[in-house]
Amino acid sequence: MEDGGSSGFPTTRWSLVQSICESDRDRKEEALNLFCGSYWRPIYGFIRGLGQSQQDAEDLTQQFFEKLVAERILEQAEKERGRLRTYLLGVLKRMM
Repeated sequence: MEDGGSSGFPTTRWSLVQSICESDRDRKEEALNLFCGSYWRPIYGFIRGLGQSQQDAEDLTQQFFEKLVAERILEQAEKERGRLRTYLLGVLKRMM
């Protein structure tokens, strides 16, 4: 498990990630809302730390979460391969 640490990223709840990957629409939507609510601020903060303006960082953060959903990126995350925050930041960097 990841610790929240100074990066501001929450502790990874892999059960939440797994719920996002499930086919039950209500459970998936609830889990996705919790996930996005937990990770929005750290992703936004990372983008701001790259020198983006507030408006651009907000737009890029929104685009990032839209990409996660549209491309089902969380379904490719594997607990055994390392930290979720590293995976997410890699996706974000490629997107930018």
